[in-house]
Order: sequence, then C-alpha cells, then structure tokens
Amino acid sequence: YSASDHVKSIVEHSDDRIIEHVVVNVENIPSKLLLRYHEEGSICVSCDENAIRKMGYRVVTAELINPSDYVRHSPKKLADTVINILNES
Repeated sequence: YSASDHVKSIVEHSDDRIIEHVVVNVENIPSKLLLRYHEEGSICVSCDENAIRKMGYRVVTAELINPSDYVRHSPKKLADTVINILNES
C-alpha cells in the first residue's frame, strides 16, 4: 500500500478538492523495528511522491518518526510541519 493509495481512497470517499498537500515521512525506520513488523507480516507505507504529484497535489516531505518501540508519527513533528505549510500559504 502506498501513500498515493491512501490519497486515492480519501478522494474516492470525499472530493478531489479536499486535499492540497500530502505530508509524507522520509525518515529511515530503524532496522530493529522493520524486522519486528516484517515478522508480524506488516509492511510500511511506501512513499511514491511522483504518483502523488501527478495527481495534482503538493508533496511535503519531513522526518516524522517518534522514536519508540513502534513506528508512529510524532505529533509534535507533524504539527510543526503543518504549521510550516500554513505559514507558507
């Protein structure tokens, strides 16, 4: 499952004008955590920036991982990224 698949699902269930920017993580996930997810049969969302751009959306890349025992986005890092987007508008 890719980031553009997520975008397509959101648009299919709402409207293509609901999205202007797509924020994607570009931070490397520690190999220890990748191994754990692989053992559980889980995979990470792939970041296909070009596909998102072709859909007409602006891609904003950021390092968003919250260091812990699981791969999660850091609320603070994500909030800072959104604030930066708003300040640019």
